Amino acid sequence: MQEQVTTLSNSNSNSSTNEEKWQRRFKELVQYKEEHKNCLVPRTFPENPQLGKWVKMQRFQYKKLSEGQRSRLTADRVRQLESIGFAWIVRSRKVAWDVRFEELCLYRQSTGDCLVPMRYADNPQLGRWVEVQRKEYKLKLQNKRSAMTEEHIQKLEEIGFVWSLTCDWEDRFRELQDYRRIAGDCLVPRTYPPNQPLAYWVGHQRKEYNKLQRNQKSRLTQDQISMLNGEGFCWDASKPGVPWDQRWLELMGYKEMHGDCLVPSDYLDNVDLAKWCRQQRKEYGKFQQGKKSRLTAARIAMMEKEGFCWSVKQQQQQQQQQRNVRVDDDVVDSAVAACMDANVNSVLEDVVVGGDDAD
Repeated sequence: MQEQVTTLSNSNSNSSTNEEKWQRRFKELVQYKEEHKNCLVPRTFPENPQLGKWVKMQRFQYKKLSEGQRSRLTADRVRQLESIGFAWIVRSRKVAWDVRFEELCLYRQSTGDCLVPMRYADNPQLGRWVEVQRKEYKLKLQNKRSAMTEEHIQKLEEIGFVWSLTCDWEDRFRELQDYRRIAGDCLVPRTYPPNQPLAYWVGHQRKEYNKLQRNQKSRLTQDQISMLNGEGFCWDASKPGVPWDQRWLELMGYKEMHGDCLVPSDYLDNVDLAKWCRQQRKEYGKFQQGKKSRLTAARIAMMEKEGFCWSVKQQQQQQQQQRNVRVDDDVVDSAVAACMDANVNSVLEDVVVGGDDAD
């Protein structure tokens, strides 16, 4: 008898614990709905993976309940879920579209754009879905039968969806030039309502450039990089400023004027160039130590070819030598000038003396 009482007590305790867990997940689902306006939690929901699994389990238990099988889903739980608009079946076209759209929004939050690769390892279905949206949109533009609705078009465009990946690169580049003429720079904000596709395109150029820096396959060509650099494009969005290539051109201008790359640390004509030179030395030190550095081997070769000095001490010595040379040159010039003055005076004296004799 005592064993039966103990067993019953344990059963009630487990039941209470399971109910608490269920209600906790339900509250998380309610919070999800308040934020996303639906209960379509993706299976892969990074912010709360357990909630995605729990939602899937509720549908599985509901299916068992509908088929008359034993299920953990009670009538009270069914009512709770339905009271917040929970969808039991996600195979319908509308519900399935909304699920994928939510996954696309999560992808955008993570990467900053909607350019999901067709072969997206983390979610292959999302990659294929994105491609289908582009095909359906193209059919709609051609007045052919299409599953694409105006509502879907609006929702996708609100998050910066790119309809055509074959859109001419030059067209976006011209839009960037227009932006630069107005704003004075190429720092298009990530959220730019007047031209959201341009904002995502700019972010995509940086991603492709980073691939090149890591020796990975990239769609960005050297000609395109040169064109963007010509407009003062900033490759590092975390530290917006003047591109490396522009500072390099300034350094070459300094060399043309002074004959060397020994920019003084207190160079008042271009303080930013002096700071940039110091930064290159710091990055070079990281590179030499095998640490992560923005300075590539190609850039190091470029700078050494032009005689850039990596050591501050060595630069100071070279600058002192140049000052000594300039002092020596000044002494020589002064001596030559003095000799010339002396010769001129001598000639004048001879002329004067000769004139007196003639009298």
